[in-house]
Amino acid sequence: MNNSITAASLVGKAEGLAEEIERRIVSGELQAGDRLPAVRHAAEQRGLAANTVAAAYQVLARRGLVEGRGRKGTVVTASSLPSRSYDIRPSESLLNMSDGNPDLNLLPDLRRHMASLAAGDATLQLGYGAPQVDDGLRSLVAKNFAADEIGTENIAVVGGALDGIERALSANLRSGDGVAVEDPGYRPVRSLLSALGLRAVAVELDEQGPKPSSLSEALDRGVKAVVITPRAQNPTGIAVSLERAQELGRLMRDHPGVLLIEDDHANAVAGAPFHSVSREVSQRSNRRVEGSADSNRWVVVRSMAKSYGPDLRVAAVVGDRVTIGRIGNRLALGMGWVPHIIQRLVASMLSDTATNRLLEEAADAYRERRNAFYDEFVGAGLADRVIRPSSGFNVWVLVDDETVAVAAMADAGYAVAEGARFRLASPPGVRVSVAAHDEGVVREAARHLIERVDTGFGVRLG
Repeated sequence: MNNSITAASLVGKAEGLAEEIERRIVSGELQAGDRLPAVRHAAEQRGLAANTVAAAYQVLARRGLVEGRGRKGTVVTASSLPSRSYDIRPSESLLNMSDGNPDLNLLPDLRRHMASLAAGDATLQLGYGAPQVDDGLRSLVAKNFAADEIGTENIAVVGGALDGIERALSANLRSGDGVAVEDPGYRPVRSLLSALGLRAVAVELDEQGPKPSSLSEALDRGVKAVVITPRAQNPTGIAVSLERAQELGRLMRDHPGVLLIEDDHANAVAGAPFHSVSREVSQRSNRRVEGSADSNRWVVVRSMAKSYGPDLRVAAVVGDRVTIGRIGNRLALGMGWVPHIIQRLVASMLSDTATNRLLEEAADAYRERRNAFYDEFVGAGLADRVIRPSSGFNVWVLVDDETVAVAAMADAGYAVAEGARFRLASPPGVRVSVAAHDEGVVREAARHLIERVDTGFGVRLG
């Protein structure tokens, strides 16, 4: 009885503290980027137990308001208004090279496909008994994945890449489980883990992808899931090599029951081949009975937003039968299905020759812009300060002081992203988003960065 009273008291105090901090965030008193007091310090200030403060911070993390950043403490990630808490909004006076987005001018024309769809599809309005995945889209998605030798027996359609990742994690993990993530890596994935009560475990990268030794350590620590970006890795632009995919696949096959999630968010415009760890896992684990305790769990999430347009919050997911079944069942209990009108719009774009040609041109343009930035550093003898960007929209520049580098670029008129947003334990860096700018602008930005920071990245060149 006393234990129950004590537990109820702890929960009540934690909820009260969480609500107080949430009110301060909603009112604007606390802004995105503000750091909350350390747990022990806050406990001493308020006369509370440390575990009460820790519980309050966990409540806020589940609500998507704060994020634990290791030695940097707990940081507010939401603003006073509902938004994507990880959005970066630089000053309008600066050229935006911080947001990680594709060039909107290189996206297909949605209006043409919408008009064509409305004019030519007599069965556009379907009833409540329609399948979750539209038959036309299913066929195209299956063809798309089969081209990369990925199994297509099990397919789901969800509301974007993060929605697919969240559903896969929720279907297989429970609060407190560890998830191996790339370091540096995509911040929204870490925020999602915090909101689900999951622990992020850092995996180091090199120019071929996640390091096998680092992933092996994470697996030995008992992580229940691994999230890998096979190409267009954010923030570095790394693409997983074929040899690395095979090596990581062998590691994953030795850990049945650990969920593998591959986030192929840029797919058609990534500018690099898709070397899939899931392919290595799924094609060589057929001896196990699918769904048994020792079977491999895997999904590949392929989003449409970066290639076809940000309003197309659609992602196709393929994977093992159990996980895809769980995703579909959970989807049925909520939104039911991604609207078929959106699915058919995506199918129209996937099957359109002109659109596919435009995406190839976009991938080429992004490649030229990445290479232009990198070439400036090579020419200055600073190639070791840039992770060679083999895909995607961004370049990762290693620095000694992120604040100095960001401020120096702001003085020159450019907004770049401070690396702390993306890092757990990896060295400091800044992310420069080059995809939305032509080659001349990209080269000029690289030269400004080179001029303002030497190999110590904080001392002006003489």
